[in-house]
Amino acid sequence: MRNVKKGILRFSNEKKANVDLRDQNFEKADCYRTDFRKSIFEGLNMRAAKFKHCDFTGANLRNTNLTGVNFKGCNLSKADLTGAVLKSCVLEGANFKDAIITGATFENSNTAKAKNLNIGIPAVEKADGDGQ
Repeated sequence: MRNVKKGILRFSNEKKANVDLRDQNFEKADCYRTDFRKSIFEGLNMRAAKFKHCDFTGANLRNTNLTGVNFKGCNLSKADLTGAVLKSCVLEGANFKDAIITGATFENSNTAKAKNLNIGIPAVEKADGDGQ
């Protein structure tokens, strides 16, 4: 459902699973408890959107602009975020279990309260045999 007056996409408690949504304008969208499992958002500008408690399990979010997005309580398990820009995002309670985050940018996003997000963890160096 689109709010015609403001031109903002709004979904609440809806099923949008397994849908190609690349023709939708998700900039500043307002979505609550919406099922986006295995849906395609690839290449979209989703800047400043609010996705509270939405399910993105297995969704294709490759190369999306997610600047300023609120993913509070969202399930992003197995989502493909390859090359996505997650700048200044709210990730509190967001679950990234088995998500693909290769080349994704998390600049100025508070990742501390996200679940299963393994970025910025330094690799354990192997001993080089010289005892140091």
